[in-house]
Amino acid sequence: MYQSYQSELNQAISQSLEQAIYMEFSYRNGRVPRTVSFTPDTLARKERYVKRTIESADTIFQVTIDTFDPYSDIKVFQYMLRERSPVSTSMLNSIFQENLSAKFSIEDTYIEYIDVRNNKLLQVSDSKKNYASSVESEIFLIDITGSLGVKAYVENPTMALLRSMLFQLILTIILIVICIICIIYLFQSVIFQRKEEKMRQNSINAMTHEFKRPISAAVAQMSLLLFLYDRGKFGRIRQKAESSILELNKLTAYTERIQRISNSNRRDIMLNIQEIEIRPFFQELITKYLNLEEKFVDISWNVSTSQKYIYVDLLHFSNVMDNLIENAIKYSEEDPTIMINISKTANNFLQISVKDNSIGLSSIEKRYIFDKFYRGTSKIVQSKCGFGLGLAYVKSIVEEHNGFIKVESQERQGCNFILLIPNISIK
Repeated sequence: MYQSYQSELNQAISQSLEQAIYMEFSYRNGRVPRTVSFTPDTLARKERYVKRTIESADTIFQVTIDTFDPYSDIKVFQYMLRERSPVSTSMLNSIFQENLSAKFSIEDTYIEYIDVRNNKLLQVSDSKKNYASSVESEIFLIDITGSLGVKAYVENPTMALLRSMLFQLILTIILIVICIICIIYLFQSVIFQRKEEKMRQNSINAMTHEFKRPISAAVAQMSLLLFLYDRGKFGRIRQKAESSILELNKLTAYTERIQRISNSNRRDIMLNIQEIEIRPFFQELITKYLNLEEKFVDISWNVSTSQKYIYVDLLHFSNVMDNLIENAIKYSEEDPTIMINISKTANNFLQISVKDNSIGLSSIEKRYIFDKFYRGTSKIVQSKCGFGLGLAYVKSIVEEHNGFIKVESQERQGCNFILLIPNISIK
């Protein structure tokens, strides 16, 4: 595009200079003094070279002309123009610049008046100009003998071309920026998809491992039941049957959790908002975790608000609280200590905080803890069963209630999950 505009500029310079020469010549032609010429008697003798007298208003000239030259009268006239009304480079430059500016935004131009035969500079429109950063035209001859000519200079043509290309340049820059943004977005999407696929694969491996364990245990227990039945040991049969039921219940719980989380797409969640009493709900929730066989769990709770009800979907909100408490128990190296505090905020939200003494989160883990399939990279986290879907489900349910969730944590200093639920019934 730049080369195309440069070619147009060179063509415009030639055309503008040619037009300026004609216009300047027409102006000088009108200013030439009236002349009277006559031919002496020698012309009647058919001589080739004769003298011709030219009379102006205040001067008489005598010139020798070639009678065989058909352009002799024109040469005489040009002589009068040159001697009595010479070229005005300042006027020629002004006309040239005006013509050229109609096509290009030109800052400055210069004109040289040159004696072509002697290669001599006769006149310049501005003697102080610097031609270092200019583009020059070809020499235009202005007399029939080819002895006089003019040349035009255009200063700083690059800026003029760039100004002419301004719209295209802006549009090109916008398109380049859009392309760069698209490439960055595409690059980030590929990285995110690879990362998500890796987390998904790890989750599937963990899921397969967790499924295999209760299934293998249940199969072993059932095989032992058959063996004991054959031996008539009916007392131990009951014990093994209860163990089998426990393992199968674990498998059922895993299956339900996967189904629950896989259906946690916000477009698919149908909430059944109910008016739930706060104290009975949390009392029942905490009682469920006080008698675990694996660990001794210390759970305390405090309600520092006079509000009696919370407006949530009972099933989904119960799952949210279960996830937070189970994570606190699972990732505690010592006996879990959990504190649940329910209070009311100034902006009419019910705040529920679940604080524990777990292994905590690093600053990097806090950024991704609510992403699907994400699990921490520490050995303790990797050694625990899990699919990396629980907190993603928690966040989706809280947001579906028009609420917010955040986590405050430091490594080895526990976690504090804070839920903000609107204190109104959602229609």
